[in-house]
This record gives sequence, C-alpha cells and structure tokens, in this order.
Amino acid sequence: MPDDLYVTSTGMTVDPGRIKRQGETLMFAPFTIERTAPLADALADQTVPPDAELLLATHDDDHVLALSRQQMAYHHVAQGTVEGKPWLVFF
Repeated sequence: MPDDLYVTSTGMTVDPGRIKRQGETLMFAPFTIERTAPLADALADQTVPPDAELLLATHDDDHVLALSRQQMAYHHVAQGTVEGKPWLVFF
C-alpha cells in the first residue's frame, strides 16, 4: 500500500489523492456543518422534516450526529465541530 494512503478505525482505506490533485478538487466539496442542534428540537421546529432519511454517526461517547441522507449522497463528506471537537463523516 502506498505511504500516502491511510486506514480508518473501521478498516476503510482512504486515498487523499482522490480528493485533491495538484490543488484541484476532484470530488464534490465537503459539506461543512456550521452549527448543530438536538434532533428533537430540529424535528419540533421542522428544520428536519419528520419523514427525512437520516444517517447516524457517533462522535464520541456523548454525541450522535444525524445527517441528511440526501445531502450526504451529494457531498459524500461532512465535517464540523461539536463542543470544539472536530469530526468528519464520509459516505
């Protein structure tokens, strides 16, 4: 395996060269999450429709992220921070 590849904790091999080549982005831009809210609040105020298809990802022992499957199918990568801790999810 080339030195620039790395393996995630789930065993997936990631090739950073597929994301950028000579500074040019080859894939869709990552979906940068500016703010998060409790899912119950987002459902109550209909920021997230009740029939939305969601992908769940654990951030740490205290946080689970719920991401829109439709947005993730387009962007494939989402990133942000929760309480100052960075996270990244790819699909």
